[in-house]
Amino acid sequence: MKNILITGVAGELGILLCNEFINKEIDVYGIDHIDRDGHIGLDFIGRNAFFHFYNKSIEEVDWEEFEKVGFIFHLAQNFPKTNELSEVKSVIQNHQRNMKQVVQYAAEQNSKIILVSTMDVYGNEDEPFLTERVPSPANLYGTLMLTEETLLSQAADHYEVEYQIMRIPKILGCSNPIMERCYTIDKLEKGGDSDQTREFSNNFTITKEKFIMSCNQLLTGTPSEKIVTFYEKT
Repeated sequence: MKNILITGVAGELGILLCNEFINKEIDVYGIDHIDRDGHIGLDFIGRNAFFHFYNKSIEEVDWEEFEKVGFIFHLAQNFPKTNELSEVKSVIQNHQRNMKQVVQYAAEQNSKIILVSTMDVYGNEDEPFLTERVPSPANLYGTLMLTEETLLSQAADHYEVEYQIMRIPKILGCSNPIMERCYTIDKLEKGGDSDQTREFSNNFTITKEKFIMSCNQLLTGTPSEKIVTFYEKT
């Protein structure tokens, strides 16, 4: 299989994918801007010859450093500290700059981009798998990720880059600090009720194993849909 690039590789989803691919002896190039010392996931990978870590933000990366890659998993995200419009706009502008760089690189490499998004873009509907379902996010995280999807589709169409969007729910046993931070912001604005997030998040989950299997399906299969949804109803 072709080499793979993962943005936001230091997050739990990035580490999951990284371990999956390097165990298959696929070269993985990982981008993230973190303090690596004491990072359990990256320490576990260690000095694996198939893993190439770039401790930089997307804006700082020298894209010519990478070998040719066939697939890009775009996981890198930022989050606002509040729900203020100016704060949200700043995050979206940052995402737009990052997306443009990733898509331009994909165009040069003839790579396919896979964006890992969220089922929160559907709001709290019970049947998000219907093809005619129109996204209607009811929380901050869903709104941000729907915007991210739009940024990708517009840039990819402009540069004629192949892409797919994975809409997934919460992954069992896997934390998502950005999603959790957005939920906290929403909860505070709704009055601080501890169960408030149940109003605008779905009762769907996915296991780590199902997530990895779904990602492998996108690498080896040829689905015609630009947007695919993977989940298990609870």
